[in-house]
Amino acid sequence: MGDFSATVAHLLASDGGQVFVWTPNSTGKSDPGEPASPDGDGSGIRTRRADFDRAGLIRLGTQLDALAGPKRILIQYVPNAFGFRGMNLPFCDWVRRRQTAGDDVRVVFHEPFFYFGFTKPHRNVLAMVQRLMAWTLMRGARIVYLSTPTWERYLRPYSKPGNPRFVWLPLPATLPVVSDPAEVANRRLRRIEGVAAGILLGHFGTYGSDIAIPLETLIPRLLDARPAAHFLLLGRRSDLFCKEMRERVPRHAARLHATGDLSPEEASLDLQTCDVLLQPYPDGVTARRTSLINLLAHGSAVVTTEGLLTEHFWKESKACLLRDPRDETGLIDAVVEAASSQTSIKLWGGRAKAFHDKTFHPNRLRQSLALEAR
Repeated sequence: MGDFSATVAHLLASDGGQVFVWTPNSTGKSDPGEPASPDGDGSGIRTRRADFDRAGLIRLGTQLDALAGPKRILIQYVPNAFGFRGMNLPFCDWVRRRQTAGDDVRVVFHEPFFYFGFTKPHRNVLAMVQRLMAWTLMRGARIVYLSTPTWERYLRPYSKPGNPRFVWLPLPATLPVVSDPAEVANRRLRRIEGVAAGILLGHFGTYGSDIAIPLETLIPRLLDARPAAHFLLLGRRSDLFCKEMRERVPRHAARLHATGDLSPEEASLDLQTCDVLLQPYPDGVTARRTSLINLLAHGSAVVTTEGLLTEHFWKESKACLLRDPRDETGLIDAVVEAASSQTSIKLWGGRAKAFHDKTFHPNRLRQSLALEAR
């Protein structure tokens, strides 16, 4: 969400807007600050820390009131992002009152609310409060943006008939596409040196348990199925995951590689070294997964999963090879199929890039954000 917020801020500033960004104060110290003002470094963006408790909201309101002219407030919303253990109902009411006072308030729902469940009944209190938070926000928003069209069916029952307006906001890639074929070739050779007709497979992510668990099974089976293949783990915590994998499957230790944390430019170069990337999501691929959007922007051949949250356009576009997340054999066969030849790799990569440019290009984001004022 942080990368997306930065992308939105720079996009609005590049279009001539004066942009102020308030982010949660992670220091744990009160930050009274000064009223926001249009001066700064000339980028058109001013960033400040904010607390979202009662005192912090009063300060934030004062800073907003100090700005001249009509104001459009864009809330990047994940329930747990505003403190109070994901139950900051006063913040949601504050948003509603800003709209009532005349601001053009818009909310981007990256996640709607916690799910009800039976395994930990006490968490149902959180699920209930977060539904009330969503209800309150939607009564304070003129437009509700959705990180995936799927969220509309979750949020619609809590909205007021005819209000607000629901709009899908296609999240763009957050990594630059760096063009340096020589450097890409060098990085690739360092990992598969000495392997005739070597294939470099990969995964790009942060290795949370929901995705790390299937990877622990899929990667060894893939390397067993393709003796000439190596596997590259990209992204934050990839080095730790790679170390665990090497200890768990020592026979493949020499064929497992990791990048660790990367700069955006390095991530782009390393992504381009991979022939096919495997992205297993238990709930299915969705438009809100910017890790996958970055792969599309790079024209990567991708094997991923179709699940509960997957939108219809993924199957229609044929931008990726889709399989059931429970079908491990099907996923492995799909990776082998995609990586079977350079023709196949280029075919799936070309489809991915075409789908990205049609659906997730920053101009789509710009058009959605430029929806008419009052």
